[in-house]
Amino acid sequence: VKGADEGEMHITLTNTEHTFAKISSEVVKQDGDWKQFHCYAQVPDAFLNDTLHFKIWNQARKDLEIDRVRFQGKNRSFETVDE
Repeated sequence: VKGADEGEMHITLTNTEHTFAKISSEVVKQDGDWKQFHCYAQVPDAFLNDTLHFKIWNQARKDLEIDRVRFQGKNRSFETVDE
C-alpha cells in the first residue's frame, strides 16, 4: 500500500448475525513510500459460507495505491471478485 500514513490494516467481516474485526499494524517491509502489511486472521466458522469483503480503512481519506493482494486459506479455496 502506498500512501497509508496511519500504518494499519483492518479486516472487518459482517453477516446478519455476527461481526468480526481484525486490526494489524504489522508492516513487514517498507520500500520508500510502499508498505507491505501482513494481517493474519482466523475467521470464525459463522463466516465460512459467506462472501467475505476485504476493505482498507482509509482514515486519512488520501489517495492510496494498492499493488498485489493475496489471500491464503487453510483447507479453503477463494474466488476473488473486483468490485
